[in-house]
Amino acid sequence: MLKKSRRLGAAEVKEVLKRGRSVRVGPYSAKLLASPAPLRLAVIIPRKSAPKAVTRNKLRRAAYLKLEMLPLPERGSLAVFVRPAAADRPPPGVALRASRARP
Repeated sequence: MLKKSRRLGAAEVKEVLKRGRSVRVGPYSAKLLASPAPLRLAVIIPRKSAPKAVTRNKLRRAAYLKLEMLPLPERGSLAVFVRPAAADRPPPGVALRASRARP
């Protein structure tokens, strides 16, 4: 998980949505807003993509881990959106269970 200082807040995400440049790759889309400040990120997973909060949080954590490994710009604000098609296929290494049935 990214440090809180490296994540975007709600107001900052709105600003990125309003003024950022868009990129789409497969089931993901992103908006980047150039600024002189160090890079800050947000991963947005709509309820339509994953109805359960637990699932959304697992997907969000996995996305943050993957983003840390990518060569990203050093400055600006980046908001990454996960569309429903990506939520259907969890990233490798993330185990999502529908229920916790006990024997």
